[in-house]
Amino acid sequence: MRLKSVLVVFTTFLIFQTHDALAQKIPPHISSMTAGITNKLRGEIEHTQDPVLTDAGRILKEERIHQWSKKPAKIKGGAKALADAVGLDITKAKDWLAIKKMLEKSDISDRLSHMKKVLESRGLPSDENTVLESLANFDLAKKDLFENMETEHAYKISKNEKASMQWDPESGQYEMRITSARDKEGKEPQQTMLFGDIKLQPSKDGDDLEMITKPSGKGYETLTYEEIKAKENSIFGEWQMNDETWFIRLDEDTKSFQKGSGLPVDSNNPLKINTMAADGALPIIITVVRADGSEYIYRNAYLSGLMIKADRTLTDGRDITSLPQSVINQLISSWSPPEWIDLEIVHGRSPRDTHIKGHTWRLHVTYKSGIAGPGPVTKIANPYKEKQLHLTRDIESQYKKAQGAKDKESL
Repeated sequence: MRLKSVLVVFTTFLIFQTHDALAQKIPPHISSMTAGITNKLRGEIEHTQDPVLTDAGRILKEERIHQWSKKPAKIKGGAKALADAVGLDITKAKDWLAIKKMLEKSDISDRLSHMKKVLESRGLPSDENTVLESLANFDLAKKDLFENMETEHAYKISKNEKASMQWDPESGQYEMRITSARDKEGKEPQQTMLFGDIKLQPSKDGDDLEMITKPSGKGYETLTYEEIKAKENSIFGEWQMNDETWFIRLDEDTKSFQKGSGLPVDSNNPLKINTMAADGALPIIITVVRADGSEYIYRNAYLSGLMIKADRTLTDGRDITSLPQSVINQLISSWSPPEWIDLEIVHGRSPRDTHIKGHTWRLHVTYKSGIAGPGPVTKIANPYKEKQLHLTRDIESQYKKAQGAKDKESL
């Protein structure tokens, strides 16, 4: 009996340690934001009739997220830095209040008006140029505070469960996205999004800035599997990433999965795209147009719920930038290097908020070194995540373009 009690205590301690270790890996300010928003929505989540939100609540409870951090995150010396930028003394109550009010205002005319009043009340120059310059200095100092702070974090909870947290310093918007599945195989995903606003205010001692988390609107949205499937068509069309334009459309020819080429793209299979195809995912066509007008097309590309996966063989040296040119030339001419993409559709509150995020995967390249430079390539093997992808779209310009084409047809 005594032994049983010891084992139970040890197991409980081990579970607590595991969750604490997880929380410690998350940037402290994001951990604090996450705990803050989940604590404020906890009652509503626990009493909801929404099955998707209920499942998210189970995950939040199991991860003990509400216990990650019970205090607002602080930016050390942040309030003082903002005050110094506009010639104020944060140790003075009047200046502390001026900084607090400035942080509360978001409308540009309100901010300019407040800055003018602050300068006038202190006998400082308050002409238009000085007001604009002071506000610019304030904003620059604020931006500098965030420069080295991480803005997102994601981790896998289990085979079919994951969580991602994202914070935009400029707008102050925070989002936690919990993805789970209503089936054991993970083929029917569902999502809960928690939304918050991060407000900055000087701490009581004046020197630091506190990051206060409050729910945005009702604080959450959910997507059932049926809603996610219904949104699949919304991702077709034009997307942007840096100087590339991506076109995603349904493959109406519904060709079968291409394989058996004997090339590295088939002999390696990090994303199991063939399994996705066999499970009934939608075949799609992904065409990427470079800035110079040249383009490439992914060979196999499939869409299922929130996921897009595709593969291709690299045939243009411009698509490889991290290796010496002589190595790139060898790869293109003799090695048929493969690329895979693994993308997740991130639906927002409105279509304009939807974006696509993920990674490219490639193979490690081994080559000999020589006195005159890189020698011959000897091996390409072992898939790895090569770089991040982030596709966005301008809904308004696409609407205007489509409307213009429609008007032209009617003439």
